[in-house]
Amino acid sequence: MVSIIKGLGEWGLIAAGDSSLLEDAYTLEIHENISDQHVVQFNMLIENATKEQWSSSFSMVLNAPRLVVADFAIDDTTGGDGNGRLDPGEDADLIFLTRNAGHAMIEDVAASLACEHEGIILHNTAVDIDTLESGEEYAAVFSVSVSEEIETGTSLAFNYLASSGYYQADMDAFTPVGLILEDWESAGFESFDWSFGGNKMWEICAEEPYEGSYCSQSGSIFDNQTTSMFVDYNVAMDDSITFYKKVSCEDDPNNDDYDYMAFYIDGEEMGRWDGMVGWSYESFPVSMGLHTFKWEYVKDYSVSAGDDCAWVDYIVFPAQTSTVGREEINSENIAFNIYPVPAKAQLNVALKLEKPETLSLNLYNGLGQLQQRLLDEVQVSEAEFKMQFDASSLPKGVYHLELTAGERKFIRKIIIVQ
Repeated sequence: MVSIIKGLGEWGLIAAGDSSLLEDAYTLEIHENISDQHVVQFNMLIENATKEQWSSSFSMVLNAPRLVVADFAIDDTTGGDGNGRLDPGEDADLIFLTRNAGHAMIEDVAASLACEHEGIILHNTAVDIDTLESGEEYAAVFSVSVSEEIETGTSLAFNYLASSGYYQADMDAFTPVGLILEDWESAGFESFDWSFGGNKMWEICAEEPYEGSYCSQSGSIFDNQTTSMFVDYNVAMDDSITFYKKVSCEDDPNNDDYDYMAFYIDGEEMGRWDGMVGWSYESFPVSMGLHTFKWEYVKDYSVSAGDDCAWVDYIVFPAQTSTVGREEINSENIAFNIYPVPAKAQLNVALKLEKPETLSLNLYNGLGQLQQRLLDEVQVSEAEFKMQFDASSLPKGVYHLELTAGERKFIRKIIIVQ
Protein backbone atom coordinates (compact mmCIF):
# COMPACT_ATOMS: atom_id res chain seq x y z
CA MET A 1 0.00 0.00 0.00
CA VAL A 2 2.99 2.30 0.58
CA SER A 3 6.30 2.14 -1.28
CA ILE A 4 9.41 4.00 -0.09
CA ILE A 5 10.99 5.60 -3.17
CA LYS A 6 13.69 7.51 -1.28
CA GLY A 7 14.47 6.11 2.15
CA LEU A 8 17.78 7.77 3.02
CA GLY A 9 18.03 11.28 4.47
CA GLU A 10 21.29 13.05 5.42
CA TRP A 11 21.13 15.76 8.10
CA GLY A 12 24.78 16.57 8.58
CA LEU A 13 25.99 17.98 11.91
CA ILE A 14 23.42 18.49 14.67
CA ALA A 15 24.80 20.14 17.81
CA ALA A 16 23.97 18.75 21.22
CA GLY A 17 20.54 19.96 22.35
CA ASP A 18 19.64 21.26 18.89
CA SER A 19 17.10 19.98 16.38
CA SER A 20 17.20 20.03 12.61
CA LEU A 21 14.43 19.99 10.00
CA LEU A 22 15.18 18.44 6.62
CA GLU A 23 12.55 19.06 4.00
CA ASP A 24 11.90 16.38 1.37
CA ALA A 25 13.99 13.96 3.39
CA TYR A 26 12.04 10.93 2.17
CA THR A 27 9.79 10.15 -0.76
CA LEU A 28 6.81 7.80 -0.49
CA GLU A 29 4.42 6.42 -3.08
CA ILE A 30 0.89 5.87 -1.78
CA HIS A 31 -0.84 3.19 -3.82
CA GLU A 32 -4.19 3.87 -5.44
CA ASN A 33 -5.99 1.09 -3.57
CA ILE A 34 -5.37 2.25 0.01
CA SER A 35 -8.16 2.04 2.57
CA ASP A 36 -9.30 5.22 4.25
CA GLN A 37 -7.74 5.82 7.68
CA HIS A 38 -5.27 2.97 7.26
CA VAL A 39 -2.38 3.37 9.71
CA VAL A 40 1.14 2.82 8.37
CA GLN A 41 4.01 2.19 10.79
CA PHE A 42 7.48 3.48 9.83
CA ASN A 43 10.71 2.32 11.48
CA MET A 44 13.80 4.55 11.37
CA LEU A 45 17.43 3.61 11.82
CA ILE A 46 19.62 6.63 12.70
CA GLU A 47 23.38 6.41 12.32
CA ASN A 48 26.14 8.98 12.94
CA ALA A 49 29.59 9.31 11.42
CA THR A 50 31.13 6.93 13.99
CA LYS A 51 28.53 4.23 13.16
CA GLU A 52 26.63 4.65 16.42
CA GLN A 53 22.99 3.75 15.84
CA TRP A 54 19.62 4.68 17.30
CA SER A 55 16.15 3.50 16.33
CA SER A 56 12.84 5.27 16.30
CA SER A 57 9.39 4.78 14.83
CA PHE A 58 6.33 6.80 13.94
CA SER A 59 2.96 6.17 12.33
CA MET A 60 0.96 7.92 9.65
CA VAL A 61 -2.79 7.83 8.98
CA LEU A 62 -3.61 7.64 5.27
CA ASN A 63 -6.61 9.45 3.83
CA ALA A 64 -8.56 7.94 0.96
CA PRO A 65 -12.03 8.12 -0.56
CA ARG A 66 -14.71 5.65 0.56
CA LEU A 67 -17.86 5.36 -1.51
CA VAL A 68 -21.10 4.23 0.12
CA VAL A 69 -24.67 4.00 -1.14
CA ALA A 70 -26.50 5.88 1.58
CA ASP A 71 -30.13 5.58 0.47
CA PHE A 72 -32.55 4.39 -2.20
CA ALA A 73 -35.92 5.94 -3.01
CA ILE A 74 -38.69 5.77 -5.61
CA ASP A 75 -40.30 8.98 -6.91
CA ASP A 76 -43.48 8.28 -8.87
CA THR A 77 -45.19 11.62 -8.26
CA THR A 78 -45.06 12.64 -11.93
CA GLY A 79 -45.57 9.40 -13.84
CA GLY A 80 -47.54 7.43 -11.25
CA ASP A 81 -49.82 7.73 -8.25
CA GLY A 82 -47.22 9.13 -5.84
CA ASN A 83 -47.35 6.20 -3.40
CA GLY A 84 -43.57 5.72 -3.42
CA ARG A 85 -43.59 2.28 -5.05
CA LEU A 86 -43.59 0.84 -8.56
CA ASP A 87 -46.97 -0.18 -9.95
CA PRO A 88 -47.86 -1.68 -13.36
CA GLY A 89 -47.95 0.95 -16.12
CA GLU A 90 -46.10 3.64 -14.15
CA ASP A 91 -43.14 5.84 -14.98
CA ALA A 92 -40.87 6.66 -12.04
CA ASP A 93 -37.43 7.87 -11.00
CA LEU A 94 -35.14 5.61 -8.98
CA ILE A 95 -32.86 7.70 -6.78
CA PHE A 96 -29.61 6.34 -5.34
CA LEU A 97 -27.79 8.59 -2.87
CA THR A 98 -24.03 8.05 -3.11
CA ARG A 99 -21.73 9.50 -0.45
CA ASN A 100 -17.97 9.89 -0.18
CA ALA A 101 -17.58 8.79 3.43
CA GLY A 102 -13.79 8.89 3.22
CA HIS A 103 -11.31 11.64 4.08
CA ALA A 104 -10.05 12.40 0.56
CA MET A 105 -11.64 13.74 -2.59
CA ILE A 106 -12.51 11.31 -5.40
CA GLU A 107 -12.77 12.20 -9.09
CA ASP A 108 -14.34 10.64 -12.19
CA VAL A 109 -17.08 8.79 -10.31
CA ALA A 110 -19.54 7.06 -12.62
CA ALA A 111 -22.78 5.33 -11.64
CA SER A 112 -24.67 2.64 -13.51
CA LEU A 113 -27.92 0.73 -13.05
CA ALA A 114 -29.15 -2.59 -14.43
CA CYS A 115 -32.32 -4.61 -14.14
CA GLU A 116 -32.72 -7.96 -15.84
CA HIS A 117 -36.53 -8.14 -15.72
CA GLU A 118 -38.13 -7.83 -19.15
CA GLY A 119 -41.01 -5.81 -17.71
CA ILE A 120 -38.72 -2.90 -16.82
CA ILE A 121 -37.40 -0.30 -19.26
CA LEU A 122 -34.42 1.75 -18.08
CA HIS A 123 -34.37 5.06 -19.97
CA ASN A 124 -30.85 5.82 -18.73
CA THR A 125 -28.35 3.32 -17.39
CA ALA A 126 -25.44 5.64 -16.54
CA VAL A 127 -24.97 8.84 -14.56
CA ASP A 128 -21.76 10.89 -14.42
CA ILE A 129 -21.27 11.85 -10.76
CA ASP A 130 -17.77 13.22 -11.44
CA THR A 131 -16.15 14.65 -8.27
CA LEU A 132 -17.13 14.07 -4.65
CA GLU A 133 -15.39 15.94 -1.87
CA SER A 134 -15.03 14.26 1.51
CA GLY A 135 -18.53 14.00 3.03
CA GLU A 136 -20.28 15.12 -0.16
CA GLU A 137 -23.37 13.32 -1.49
CA TYR A 138 -24.85 12.97 -4.95
CA ALA A 139 -28.33 11.74 -5.91
CA ALA A 140 -28.07 9.64 -9.08
CA VAL A 141 -31.45 9.55 -10.82
CA PHE A 142 -32.53 6.82 -13.24
CA SER A 143 -35.84 6.96 -15.12
CA VAL A 144 -37.78 3.71 -15.51
CA SER A 145 -41.04 2.52 -17.02
CA VAL A 146 -42.98 -0.44 -15.66
CA SER A 147 -44.88 -2.64 -18.10
CA GLU A 148 -48.65 -2.79 -17.70
CA GLU A 149 -48.38 -6.56 -18.13
CA ILE A 150 -46.06 -7.15 -15.16
CA GLU A 151 -47.68 -9.12 -12.37
CA THR A 152 -48.40 -7.34 -9.10
CA GLY A 153 -46.18 -8.74 -6.36
CA THR A 154 -43.24 -9.39 -8.68
CA SER A 155 -39.96 -8.76 -6.86
CA LEU A 156 -37.56 -6.60 -8.90
CA ALA A 157 -33.80 -6.34 -8.42
CA PHE A 158 -32.06 -3.11 -9.45
CA ASN A 159 -28.27 -3.43 -9.41
CA TYR A 160 -26.58 -0.08 -8.74
CA LEU A 161 -22.84 0.52 -8.95
CA ALA A 162 -20.83 3.70 -8.34
CA SER A 163 -17.12 3.46 -9.05
CA SER A 164 -13.91 5.29 -9.78
CA GLY A 165 -10.76 3.27 -10.29
CA TYR A 166 -10.20 0.97 -7.34
CA TYR A 167 -13.04 2.44 -5.30
CA GLN A 168 -16.63 1.33 -5.68
CA ALA A 169 -19.92 1.00 -3.83
CA ASP A 170 -22.90 -1.04 -4.92
CA MET A 171 -26.43 -1.82 -3.85
CA ASP A 172 -28.85 -4.52 -4.92
CA ALA A 173 -32.11 -2.64 -4.43
CA PHE A 174 -35.07 -5.00 -4.27
CA THR A 175 -38.57 -3.67 -4.55
CA PRO A 176 -41.90 -5.30 -5.35
CA VAL A 177 -44.31 -4.26 -8.07
CA GLY A 178 -47.30 -3.06 -6.12
CA LEU A 179 -47.70 -4.91 -2.83
CA ILE A 180 -46.66 -8.44 -1.91
CA LEU A 181 -49.92 -9.09 -0.21
CA GLU A 182 -51.65 -11.90 1.67
CA ASP A 183 -55.32 -11.08 2.14
CA TRP A 184 -56.73 -14.61 1.69
CA GLU A 185 -58.98 -13.47 -1.15
CA SER A 186 -58.14 -16.83 -2.77
CA ALA A 187 -60.28 -18.37 0.02
CA GLY A 188 -57.31 -20.55 0.96
CA PHE A 189 -53.72 -20.68 2.17
CA GLU A 190 -52.17 -21.43 -1.25
CA SER A 191 -50.81 -17.97 -2.08
CA PHE A 192 -47.84 -18.45 0.28
CA ASP A 193 -46.15 -21.52 1.70
CA TRP A 194 -48.02 -21.41 5.00
CA SER A 195 -47.35 -23.92 7.80
CA PHE A 196 -49.33 -24.51 10.97
CA GLY A 197 -48.47 -25.49 14.53
CA GLY A 198 -50.11 -26.14 17.86
CA ASN A 199 -53.33 -28.04 18.42
CA LYS A 200 -55.41 -26.69 15.53
CA MET A 201 -54.81 -25.15 12.10
CA TRP A 202 -55.87 -21.59 11.37
CA GLU A 203 -58.97 -21.25 9.19
CA ILE A 204 -60.35 -19.03 6.44
CA CYS A 205 -63.00 -16.69 7.81
CA ALA A 206 -65.65 -14.84 5.75
CA GLU A 207 -67.17 -12.90 8.64
CA GLU A 208 -66.22 -9.21 8.97
CA PRO A 209 -62.70 -9.29 7.46
CA TYR A 210 -60.63 -6.11 7.50
CA GLU A 211 -61.01 -5.82 3.72
CA GLY A 212 -62.33 -7.91 0.88
CA SER A 213 -64.25 -11.11 1.53
CA TYR A 214 -61.91 -13.23 3.62
CA CYS A 215 -59.34 -13.15 6.42
CA SER A 216 -57.50 -15.73 8.53
CA GLN A 217 -58.84 -16.87 11.91
CA SER A 218 -57.07 -18.82 14.67
CA GLY A 219 -58.14 -22.41 15.15
CA SER A 220 -60.73 -23.33 17.78
CA ILE A 221 -58.76 -24.55 20.80
CA PHE A 222 -59.34 -25.41 24.45
CA ASP A 223 -57.55 -24.46 27.68
CA ASN A 224 -53.76 -24.92 27.70
CA GLN A 225 -53.63 -25.16 23.92
CA THR A 226 -52.14 -23.09 21.11
CA THR A 227 -52.77 -22.54 17.41
CA SER A 228 -50.26 -20.88 15.08
CA MET A 229 -49.61 -20.12 11.42
CA PHE A 230 -46.15 -19.26 10.12
CA VAL A 231 -44.21 -18.77 6.92
CA ASP A 232 -40.50 -18.78 6.05
CA TYR A 233 -39.61 -15.75 3.97
CA ASN A 234 -36.36 -14.54 2.38
CA VAL A 235 -36.27 -10.74 2.79
CA ALA A 236 -34.32 -8.98 0.04
CA MET A 237 -33.27 -5.87 2.00
CA ASP A 238 -33.98 -4.15 5.31
CA ASP A 239 -37.66 -3.25 5.32
CA SER A 240 -40.82 -3.89 7.35
CA ILE A 241 -43.79 -6.25 7.56
CA THR A 242 -47.28 -4.88 8.23
CA PHE A 243 -50.65 -6.45 8.94
CA TYR A 244 -54.06 -5.89 10.52
CA LYS A 245 -55.22 -7.93 13.51
CA LYS A 246 -58.36 -8.34 15.62
CA VAL A 247 -58.65 -10.11 18.98
CA SER A 248 -61.62 -11.23 21.07
CA CYS A 249 -60.59 -13.04 24.24
CA GLU A 250 -60.00 -12.83 27.98
CA ASP A 251 -58.51 -9.50 29.03
CA ASP A 252 -55.08 -9.59 30.68
CA PRO A 253 -54.32 -6.07 31.99
CA ASN A 254 -51.21 -7.19 33.90
CA ASN A 255 -49.71 -9.43 31.17
CA ASP A 256 -50.05 -12.52 33.36
CA ASP A 257 -50.09 -14.87 30.34
CA TYR A 258 -53.85 -15.30 30.08
CA ASP A 259 -55.32 -15.78 26.61
CA TYR A 260 -53.65 -13.68 23.89
CA MET A 261 -52.41 -13.44 20.31
CA ALA A 262 -48.72 -12.78 19.65
CA PHE A 263 -46.59 -12.09 16.57
CA TYR A 264 -43.05 -13.49 16.35
CA ILE A 265 -40.08 -12.96 14.07
CA ASP A 266 -37.61 -15.84 14.31
CA GLY A 267 -39.08 -16.90 17.64
CA GLU A 268 -38.79 -13.43 19.21
CA GLU A 269 -42.10 -11.97 20.37
CA MET A 270 -42.65 -8.61 18.66
CA GLY A 271 -46.14 -7.83 19.92
CA ARG A 272 -48.95 -9.28 22.07
CA TRP A 273 -52.66 -8.40 22.21
CA ASP A 274 -55.58 -9.56 24.38
CA GLY A 275 -59.09 -8.47 25.41
CA MET A 276 -61.42 -6.91 22.86
CA VAL A 277 -59.26 -5.36 20.11
CA GLY A 278 -60.90 -4.19 16.88
CA TRP A 279 -59.16 -4.24 13.53
CA SER A 280 -55.91 -2.31 13.95
CA TYR A 281 -52.64 -1.86 12.10
CA GLU A 282 -49.21 -3.19 13.10
CA SER A 283 -45.78 -2.62 11.55
CA PHE A 284 -42.45 -4.21 12.50
CA PRO A 285 -38.97 -3.72 11.03
CA VAL A 286 -37.26 -6.73 9.52
CA SER A 287 -33.68 -7.14 8.37
CA MET A 288 -32.42 -8.66 5.15
CA GLY A 289 -32.21 -12.45 5.13
CA LEU A 290 -34.27 -15.54 5.81
CA HIS A 291 -36.90 -15.11 8.56
CA THR A 292 -39.86 -16.96 10.05
CA PHE A 293 -43.00 -14.90 10.63
CA LYS A 294 -45.46 -16.48 13.05
CA TRP A 295 -48.89 -15.52 14.39
CA GLU A 296 -50.04 -17.53 17.42
CA TYR A 297 -53.13 -17.62 19.62
CA VAL A 298 -52.56 -19.01 23.12
CA LYS A 299 -54.98 -20.06 25.88
CA ASP A 300 -54.10 -20.54 29.54
CA TYR A 301 -55.57 -23.10 31.95
CA SER A 302 -59.03 -21.52 32.45
CA VAL A 303 -61.62 -18.86 31.53
CA SER A 304 -62.90 -18.00 28.06
CA ALA A 305 -64.26 -14.65 26.94
CA GLY A 306 -65.58 -13.09 23.74
CA ASP A 307 -65.16 -15.20 20.61
CA ASP A 308 -62.01 -16.73 22.11
CA CYS A 309 -59.93 -16.30 18.95
CA ALA A 310 -57.91 -13.87 16.83
CA TRP A 311 -57.94 -12.77 13.19
CA VAL A 312 -55.24 -11.54 10.80
CA ASP A 313 -55.74 -9.81 7.45
CA TYR A 314 -53.95 -7.77 4.78
CA ILE A 315 -50.34 -8.77 5.46
CA VAL A 316 -47.91 -6.71 3.37
CA PHE A 317 -44.60 -8.54 3.06
CA PRO A 318 -41.27 -6.88 2.18
CA ALA A 319 -39.58 -7.58 -1.15
CA GLN A 320 -38.24 -11.09 -1.35
CA THR A 321 -35.42 -12.84 -3.15
CA SER A 322 -34.21 -16.36 -3.75
CA THR A 323 -30.79 -15.27 -5.02
CA VAL A 324 -27.82 -16.71 -3.14
CA GLY A 325 -25.20 -14.08 -2.35
CA ARG A 326 -21.46 -14.42 -2.85
CA GLU A 327 -18.91 -13.58 -0.18
CA GLU A 328 -16.13 -11.13 -0.87
CA ILE A 329 -12.77 -11.67 0.87
CA ASN A 330 -10.34 -8.75 0.85
CA SER A 331 -6.58 -8.82 1.01
CA GLU A 332 -4.07 -6.00 1.07
CA ASN A 333 -1.65 -7.98 -1.14
CA ILE A 334 -3.69 -7.57 -4.33
CA ALA A 335 -5.48 -4.61 -5.90
CA PHE A 336 -8.24 -5.69 -8.29
CA ASN A 337 -9.66 -3.11 -10.69
CA ILE A 338 -12.18 -3.39 -13.55
CA TYR A 339 -13.00 -0.73 -16.13
CA PRO A 340 -14.98 0.72 -17.81
CA VAL A 341 -18.12 0.34 -15.70
CA PRO A 342 -20.64 -0.17 -17.18
CA ALA A 343 -19.00 -2.10 -20.01
CA LYS A 344 -20.07 -2.76 -23.58
CA ALA A 345 -17.75 -4.49 -26.04
CA GLN A 346 -14.53 -4.68 -24.04
CA LEU A 347 -13.69 -5.05 -20.36
CA ASN A 348 -10.28 -4.37 -18.83
CA VAL A 349 -8.90 -6.07 -15.73
CA ALA A 350 -5.94 -4.53 -13.88
CA LEU A 351 -4.13 -6.20 -10.98
CA LYS A 352 -1.38 -4.96 -8.70
CA LEU A 353 0.54 -7.70 -6.94
CA GLU A 354 3.05 -7.48 -4.11
CA LYS A 355 4.44 -10.94 -4.87
CA PRO A 356 4.08 -13.65 -7.54
CA GLU A 357 0.68 -15.31 -7.44
CA THR A 358 -1.14 -18.23 -9.02
CA LEU A 359 -4.38 -16.72 -10.28
CA SER A 360 -7.74 -17.94 -11.53
CA LEU A 361 -10.35 -15.53 -12.89
CA ASN A 362 -13.93 -16.63 -13.54
CA LEU A 363 -16.99 -14.75 -14.77
CA TYR A 364 -20.39 -15.55 -13.25
CA ASN A 365 -23.84 -14.23 -14.11
CA GLY A 366 -26.25 -12.81 -11.54
CA LEU A 367 -27.50 -16.31 -10.66
CA GLY A 368 -24.01 -17.53 -9.79
CA GLN A 369 -23.66 -19.59 -12.99
CA LEU A 370 -20.18 -19.83 -14.53
CA GLN A 371 -20.00 -18.03 -17.90
CA GLN A 372 -16.29 -17.91 -18.76
CA ARG A 373 -12.93 -19.04 -17.37
CA LEU A 374 -10.58 -16.15 -18.10
CA LEU A 375 -7.56 -17.41 -16.12
CA ASP A 376 -7.09 -20.95 -14.88
CA GLU A 377 -4.31 -21.24 -12.28
CA VAL A 378 -1.93 -19.01 -14.24
CA GLN A 379 1.38 -18.06 -12.59
CA VAL A 380 1.74 -14.26 -12.65
CA SER A 381 4.96 -12.62 -11.51
CA GLU A 382 4.53 -9.05 -12.81
CA ALA A 383 3.85 -6.36 -10.23
CA GLU A 384 1.20 -4.93 -12.55
CA PHE A 385 -0.87 -7.33 -14.65
CA LYS A 386 -3.47 -6.25 -17.20
CA MET A 387 -5.78 -8.16 -19.49
CA GLN A 388 -8.77 -7.53 -21.71
CA PHE A 389 -11.67 -9.71 -22.72
CA ASP A 390 -14.52 -9.39 -25.17
CA ALA A 391 -17.88 -8.78 -23.51
CA SER A 392 -19.85 -8.04 -26.68
CA SER A 393 -21.48 -11.50 -26.78
CA LEU A 394 -22.74 -11.31 -23.19
CA PRO A 395 -26.41 -10.43 -22.60
CA LYS A 396 -26.88 -7.17 -20.72
CA GLY A 397 -27.16 -7.55 -16.97
CA VAL A 398 -25.18 -7.96 -13.76
CA TYR A 399 -22.13 -10.22 -13.55
CA HIS A 400 -19.41 -11.00 -11.01
CA LEU A 401 -15.71 -11.49 -11.66
CA GLU A 402 -14.17 -13.83 -9.11
CA LEU A 403 -10.40 -13.68 -8.72
CA THR A 404 -8.77 -16.51 -6.78
CA ALA A 405 -5.20 -16.25 -5.46
CA GLY A 406 -4.40 -19.26 -3.31
CA GLU A 407 -7.11 -19.39 -0.64
CA ARG A 408 -8.04 -15.73 -1.05
CA LYS A 409 -10.88 -14.49 -3.23
CA PHE A 410 -11.84 -11.12 -4.65
CA ILE A 411 -15.27 -10.56 -6.15
CA ARG A 412 -16.12 -7.46 -8.15
CA LYS A 413 -19.50 -6.65 -9.62
CA ILE A 414 -19.72 -5.53 -13.24
CA ILE A 415 -22.66 -4.37 -15.34
CA ILE A 416 -22.88 -5.11 -19.06
CA VAL A 417 -24.95 -2.75 -21.23
CA GLN A 418 -25.39 -3.34 -24.95
